[in-house]
Amino acid sequence: MSEIPVDIDRKQAHRKAKREGVPVLRIEPWGAEIYLFKGVASYGERFERIFGHPSSMESYEEYEVGGFFGVDRASPAASVWVLVISEIAPEYPEEFIWHEALHATFMILDNYGVAFDVENHEVFNYTQAQIVSGVREKLYGLEGFR
Repeated sequence: MSEIPVDIDRKQAHRKAKREGVPVLRIEPWGAEIYLFKGVASYGERFERIFGHPSSMESYEEYEVGGFFGVDRASPAASVWVLVISEIAPEYPEEFIWHEALHATFMILDNYGVAFDVENHEVFNYTQAQIVSGVREKLYGLEGFR
């Protein structure tokens, strides 16, 4: 196993992700970045080629799931958010994308200290829509929401 870096070089990770066919979605105003992987079976190998260390997350390959969202905390100073969509998913799995985008929204906003309650839920709506729109554009070549 390779040594886990203290931090990652974002520009280098972006270049490697591009070579691996892994778009990066930046979520504003937080600056959070989600690496968008298509293919559960190849996720682990591509992750390691991009970041230089194995993913700390289970690949879920044996469960035949549509994919997963999570944060890879193997590099503590620079957690990496990933959304992985299975190669067995439908051509454009919209319901699944909305489902995972909700997980992503809660995890990212929780990471930035944003509470979800009746007085503060609008930011969750906009963040979820921003994630779905970005996945539509970056992974499927579809028009995003405006």
